[in-house]
Amino acid sequence: MSEISIQKVLAEIRSNEEGKPFLLKFIRAKKSGNGEKGSHKVVAKALYGRSVRLGDGSPTGARGVHHKTSGTIPITDTETNQYLTLLISHLVQFNSFKIKH
Repeated sequence: MSEISIQKVLAEIRSNEEGKPFLLKFIRAKKSGNGEKGSHKVVAKALYGRSVRLGDGSPTGARGVHHKTSGTIPITDTETNQYLTLLISHLVQFNSFKIKH
């Protein structure tokens, strides 16, 4: 598996103008309903920011992101329409690349 720097990953995620989903693998920081703290989670179809929610007429996307928590990145799992705020330091894979911090 090839490596990619975290700076390049963040730049690619934030500049995704076409709205093409990407794969992200990360380590959970907290216990969730579906996994334990420290376990790996894969989001196969992620988008930057908050996507249009089902039943919500107000579209927001990468241009509408007003995320202010430092050290994190907002993404939406398009398969479940779940909004996630991931710790940047916990990202381990972007598409087919291993992330180098």
